[in-house]
Amino acid sequence: MEYDITLILAIWGAFLSTCLAVIQLYRLFIEQREKKPKIKVKISVPTVIKMGSRVEKGILLGAMNVGSKAVTLSSVPSLLLPSEKQFVIFNSIIPVNFPYELLPGKSCQVFIEIREFVQTLKELGYSGKIKIVGQFGDAIGNSYKSEPFDFNIDFWAK
Repeated sequence: MEYDITLILAIWGAFLSTCLAVIQLYRLFIEQREKKPKIKVKISVPTVIKMGSRVEKGILLGAMNVGSKAVTLSSVPSLLLPSEKQFVIFNSIIPVNFPYELLPGKSCQVFIEIREFVQTLKELGYSGKIKIVGQFGDAIGNSYKSEPFDFNIDFWAK
C-alpha cells in the first residue's frame, strides 16, 4: 500500500513539473515574439492624389508598425516583380525620408505614379497580369513584405 502511494506521488510530481516546464517555455516564446518588430505592408491600387489642379493615379505602398517597439525603416521601399527584380521607389509624391523611424501604431506611405511604373514594366518586357509585392527593410536587415497583388499592366497602360 505504501509502495502504491509513493508511486502515485512520484508520477503526480513528475506531471506537475512537466506542466510547469511547458508553461515556462510558452511564456518565453510569447516574450520573444513580443520583442520582434512587426511591420505590416500593404499595397493599394488605384489611389488618386490631387496635386493642385492635377490628379494623379498611382500605387500607394504603406508600412504600419503593429508591434510594441519602434522600427527604423532603412532602405527605400520597393516593389518586387515576378522575375525577382526590384522596382525601387525613388520618386514618391508623398515625402518620406529614409531612414525613417516608425513608432508603434504609426504608419508611413509612398506613392508611385502608375504611368511611370507601367512604362518601366513595359520597358522590362512585362505585359498582362503580374503579381507585385511591396517591400520595406529595416536597419538590422529584416525585410517586410506585403501579400502578392495582381497588377494588370495592359489595363493601366490605357
